[in-house]
Amino acid sequence: MVMQVGLDEQGHINVATAEALSAATSYWIEAIPGASDVPEGLYVLEGTRLGHRPDDVATPCWINTLVPADLTAGTPAATSR
Repeated sequence: MVMQVGLDEQGHINVATAEALSAATSYWIEAIPGASDVPEGLYVLEGTRLGHRPDDVATPCWINTLVPADLTAGTPAATSR
């Protein structure tokens, strides 16, 4: 279950979830017109860390960082930071 989505200054998508996302999976992000500034497209997991949502620091969650998939490589792959 996705609890919160945000876009950082590098264009990476940060997704707060109840459980960590899988690194072996590609994720399709669909834009919600008028409700989100997150670019629609295929993304891969760059990293995951345990954290808290800014509006609910009492409940832990997973902060997952997604980057656009590299479709020119033939298979989606994240770049290292």
